Amino acid sequence: MYSPKIKSDLIPILYRLSKEKEKPMTRIVDDLLRPELVRYEEQKEIPHCVSCYSRLEISSRSVTAFCKLCRSETFVLYSVPLNDFKGKVDRKEVI
Repeated sequence: MYSPKIKSDLIPILYRLSKEKEKPMTRIVDDLLRPELVRYEEQKEIPHCVSCYSRLEISSRSVTAFCKLCRSETFVLYSVPLNDFKGKVDRKEVI
């Protein structure tokens, strides 16, 4: 299995944190990464309207669905907007 290398400038910080928390460095890295990776995986399955980015309520994974906000049939986007729909909307990659 591939084991990515941690950049050398982070090692002293992880080392100090591991001593402070009395945990191995691998555990510190896992504790920091795991919640973000789980959140990322959960979010990419949330369906959104391709037009207005509102969340869609659908029972199974599909290509189209009815958007209550747009009041029309729309394509489904399986990604999450990165902001609260104010101003420019950036979004993660479409799956």
